Amino acid sequence: MKFIKYFLIYLNIFAALCMLISNLSIFISPAKLWFPAIFGLAYPYILFFNILFIFIWITINSKMFLLSLIIILSGYNNLRNYIQIKGSHSSKKGIVVCSYNVRNFAGENYGERTKENNADSVFLYIKEKEPDIICLQEPNTIIINKLFMPKLVASKKFNSEIYSTKLKENGDPVILSKYPVINEGKIHFKETRNMISYADVIIEDDTVRVFNCHLQSFRLTNSNINDFNDFPFDDNKDDLKEILFFNNKLKRAFIRRSEHADSLKAYIKKCSYPVIVCGDFNDTPVSYVYNTISNELKDTFVESGSGICNTYLGKLPSFRIDYIFHSKEFSGYNFSRSIKDYSDHYPISCTLIRKKD
Repeated sequence: MKFIKYFLIYLNIFAALCMLISNLSIFISPAKLWFPAIFGLAYPYILFFNILFIFIWITINSKMFLLSLIIILSGYNNLRNYIQIKGSHSSKKGIVVCSYNVRNFAGENYGERTKENNADSVFLYIKEKEPDIICLQEPNTIIINKLFMPKLVASKKFNSEIYSTKLKENGDPVILSKYPVINEGKIHFKETRNMISYADVIIEDDTVRVFNCHLQSFRLTNSNINDFNDFPFDDNKDDLKEILFFNNKLKRAFIRRSEHADSLKAYIKKCSYPVIVCGDFNDTPVSYVYNTISNELKDTFVESGSGICNTYLGKLPSFRIDYIFHSKEFSGYNFSRSIKDYSDHYPISCTLIRKKD
């Protein structure tokens, strides 16, 4: 029995240490030290094992449960950003915002449906939501310009003119707005096609800047993921090469995303208008990217969402990686994630209500 107890103690210390690194990872830029970001990515699994140890020690009446409990509570904000118990709703009129990575309109069942069919499904979803601002990541230029935009303008659900940022190439984030767009631009990054679009829109005589972001992904193909899942993890050279390949992919993505987040934060700080920041950030709520961007903004899921709310449905573990942030001039309500398979992401939406001065 002593052996088992000491074995559990050492395992618990290891789990608590992993939780501590995970909690601290949000403050450490992967550009300076990248490996803590892996612990942030693994946060829900690390949290599970620490909660398991709490129950084990309570069951055998040991004060060791305090170790994991204190470490978990020291990162309370991370826990709160991951899990919400009850959403906040309002029937008041506000700005309805929708963000959706449409994956070039090639859904999870791509092959069973054409891109045009998939785009029709996305349009019907948006028509039902009646958003005032739509942020799409990874759109298809031809479908947006020739199919999507005309349908939006013709739809009786959109009874005002639709304004949009210029979509030049497939994948450029596009912003569609019921409000007049008076300025627009793009933020490009080195060595990647990931980018950020922004638009200044006039809402009730005030200017609001909308950022639509698509930050660096891990760029793992289904073939890569299948190869990794099939690893025997022997000590042969081919397996080691594959592990190093994955390691380099993770490292490069973590570093680039941190640089993208720093750049976006600088643009937000320089902006004299209230901001709405949407998009696919390809990182979880326990990350340097999330902490950097949300530092002076509000997360609409934390304000008004419920559950864990994963937004990715690809082969990798499903996390919340799509967000709608906003300045403190607004309050967020009615956060919603819709279970649709028109992409490898789920669409999210919310209502922003301007605070009274």
